[in-house]
This record gives sequence, C-alpha cells and structure tokens, in this order.
Amino acid sequence: MKYTIIKNPLSKGEKKNYIAKRVDPIRHDMEELVEKITADGSILKPTETNAVIYAYWETILNYIENGEEYADDFLSVQLNISGVFEDIKSRFDRVEHEVKVTFGTGIIVKEHARRTKPQFVELNLKQPVIKSVYDWQSDTSNQYLSPNNACELKGHNLKFYEEPIGQGVFIINAENQTEYAVESIKANLPRTISFRVPDLPKGHYIIEVRNTNRNRSCFRKGSTDFELIIQ
Repeated sequence: MKYTIIKNPLSKGEKKNYIAKRVDPIRHDMEELVEKITADGSILKPTETNAVIYAYWETILNYIENGEEYADDFLSVQLNISGVFEDIKSRFDRVEHEVKVTFGTGIIVKEHARRTKPQFVELNLKQPVIKSVYDWQSDTSNQYLSPNNACELKGHNLKFYEEPIGQGVFIINAENQTEYAVESIKANLPRTISFRVPDLPKGHYIIEVRNTNRNRSCFRKGSTDFELIIQ
C-alpha cells in the first residue's frame, strides 16, 4: 500500500500537522472477486459463487430491514437513529429522522489490516491533487455536496482532455464504490474545476479527477482524502 505525506487541510492555526494520503490505490470490484475465487484449480463455479454472495448479502439486508443487527468474524452491522427529538413524547418521523447503517470490521479483517505494509513514496505533483471542494449551496468546504447545485474543486493539475476517453470528474460512493461521471462541467482549468453535482442519493462520497498530461502519454488520477456527505 503506497502512501505519501501531505498537509492536513483541516488543521487550523499557524502550526500545521500532516496526514497520510494513499497513492494510486488499487480497487477491485465484484466481478474481479468472483474471477479470483473461481480461478483455475478452484472447485467453485462463477454462477454458484455469485448466488452464494448475493444470498449472503440479501440475508443481511433482510436483517437490516427488520431492524436487526449482524456480526461475524469479518464484519459487523449496527443500526442507529439520527435526528433530533423535541421531547420525550416525540416519535420517529421519516421526515425528521433517519435509520443509519454502520459497517464495522471484524477481528479477522482487523488482523489482516495489521499485516499490511505501507510503503512511503514521494508525492508526484504531476498527478491531479484536489486540495478543497467548495459546495455553493451549503457554503461549506470539504464537508457536503448538494445534488443539482454548483461545486468547485481547487488544487493542482486538474485539467482534463476529451481524448483519450476515460478522463473527467467522477463522484464515487465511499460505501459501495458506485461511481458517477460528472457531465455538466462549467470550468476545466489546471487549478480549478467547477461543475454541477449530479442528482445523487444520500451517502458519503469521494471525488476523483482522471486525466492525462499534455502529450496524452500518461494516464493519471487523484482523489479527495476526505469524504463528502449528501444529506
């Protein structure tokens, strides 16, 4: 796992502190997972493997829908209620309150995380670096996104090109890795990109810029090291 050290954008005052930032993280999807499980030498088949995975999550989703929690050696699922109640006689109202689902890590996952060997690398300033995300509707930085409203990225090496394909701004759900390509771009400059946030569901998101250098010879990407909330 490669990382570098950058200034903490949330630290205040004259004395700045620093945080680690992942460099070129590798992210796998379910299709790759199934291919890995059913590779040559495995007795498992893709159809049966997909069926078991979906049955596993469908059962957990049924637990959640019934207000029940779940835990095993790999993950835990907890339910809570967010929102403010005016007094002790107040009751749950879906307009004012929301059931929140929190996924935690089990002991086996934590043990494997402890075995990970982070490797420090110098930050390549040629890659896109997102320093701040300003949301016009909420008038906040690095906190919220407002669907169908303006958003502005500030940083370095942000400008992208039409060719080759695959470049642009992408908003990625931090929980399930679903990604949404931003289509309405208002400004596309090396230090600033402004755009209209797509109509996305509630959740926690990261923003990623994918582009190439000027001669189109090197594909690169950079993402926020903080999550943004859609309420």
